[in-house]
Amino acid sequence: MPPKKNQNKRSGKDRSLSPQTASDAKQDPVKKVKDEVQDLQAPVIVKSKCPVDMQVPGASSYQVLQIGDTVYSFTLNQTNCGANNNKFYLGQILYNPTDQKFRTFYKWGRVGTPGQNSNIPQNSLEKAIQDYQKKKNDKIKGGYTEIFIKYGDDDKNDEEEEQKQQQKLEDKERKQSKLSEAVQIMINEIFDSKMIQNSIKDIGFDQKKMPLGKLAEQTIKQAYLVLNELMEAIKNNETSQFERLSSSFYSYIPHDFGFQKMSHFILRSEEQVKQKLEMLQNLEDLKIATNLLKLTDTEEAIIDENYKKLKSNIEVVKDQDTRNMIINYINEGSTYRQPQVLEIYEVNREGEDERYTKDIGNDTLLWHGSRISNFVGILSQGLRIAPPEAPVSGYNYGKGIYLADMFDKSRSYCQGNSQGVNYIMLIQAALGNPNRIERTDYNASNLPQGTNSCWGWGTFGPEQFITHNGVKVPHGKPVTTQSKNYMTHNEFIIYKVEQAKIKYLIRFK
Repeated sequence: MPPKKNQNKRSGKDRSLSPQTASDAKQDPVKKVKDEVQDLQAPVIVKSKCPVDMQVPGASSYQVLQIGDTVYSFTLNQTNCGANNNKFYLGQILYNPTDQKFRTFYKWGRVGTPGQNSNIPQNSLEKAIQDYQKKKNDKIKGGYTEIFIKYGDDDKNDEEEEQKQQQKLEDKERKQSKLSEAVQIMINEIFDSKMIQNSIKDIGFDQKKMPLGKLAEQTIKQAYLVLNELMEAIKNNETSQFERLSSSFYSYIPHDFGFQKMSHFILRSEEQVKQKLEMLQNLEDLKIATNLLKLTDTEEAIIDENYKKLKSNIEVVKDQDTRNMIINYINEGSTYRQPQVLEIYEVNREGEDERYTKDIGNDTLLWHGSRISNFVGILSQGLRIAPPEAPVSGYNYGKGIYLADMFDKSRSYCQGNSQGVNYIMLIQAALGNPNRIERTDYNASNLPQGTNSCWGWGTFGPEQFITHNGVKVPHGKPVTTQSKNYMTHNEFIIYKVEQAKIKYLIRFK
């Protein structure tokens, strides 16, 4: 008889654990503590990389226990849509270097609330670790999921770090930038911390319980795997799995639903899963931006420091032929509203020209749109392809970089700031010989021999091409094609990052 899965007693629902969480839960906490203390003999306590929770009374007197590379802090989350649960549980072992005593601190409650807490003195290091491990394992066995956190050397007490960052900001704001005014405007807009924080909130992530910059890659990958499984369940109409898998996803990626009924947030359709896939992709760019917002001790102006973090040479396009070409390309692909072009920049990302595929040809200038809050991540890291953990059926033509030959198509993916300013990119793409198809195909990345990209043939497209500096540029008003596709616009998908090079960045309203 196969072993029974862990069940939530209150709801009677299957609460399968991730492999890592299940492995942790199986360990005997008493044996684990004895092994740890025996291995350490005389443990060397180092200054922790993890900040003390802000609700700890007299937090500045303590540090989170760290022995070697082991940080004694956990963050757990439990979402159960059927039982209307959306809870967090945090635990830390606190060490006071002055009196060399230990405490265990726990905090729990519904996501989005301050919660309750307890702060328990412990007689010894062994007792503190034993209490901590038992609490953690009991909660995991009860259906909680561990959210893995990345601790860096720059993680300090949040209030202390905020004060230092504010002082650096004031010092750097007094320094003069060496950049052109147009580039300064762009840097200020894409690095706007308030805009980035609002974007994190807009997509539904609860940063109060899990600072995005500390969300480990392992946790994001687990969330992708859950969505992969959920997409399969939806395709196979396994309705009994929707609640369990939705709960698991929300456990990995905390959402602040307030006190709304969790049953309203069960993911039941492919479209809903695709929205969560987009959320994870946005989170990855926002995570990069959040980490790059931290100021360093350089003597540069803040704008210049942020500019260097992009690892790109960005200049205003002065060549009038190039400007006219881009403006015409925009206007010809705008069928319902002409945008106001504010500025055009040329971008040269570090190492991208050397990486670019030059031997397959058919280089074409194509559009790619995104939220303004994603551009720090895109410019600093380049365009990226969804990870292996993501479900292939979440993308119309498989996992790749999606491009368009009409401005309108890519503009629909843009989201600007509070002043209505948007950014969109022109990508030089090595299309080679595209595989033209007239219907969506989740496995389109399995290209037929002799082809190098995918062309989702739409019912409308540019009537011809021109050549600018050796690169093809779609030209002319859109005309009706002979495609039987239900998709209106052409889409071009490349499945290797080496076939894409960011060429221009357009600021518009």
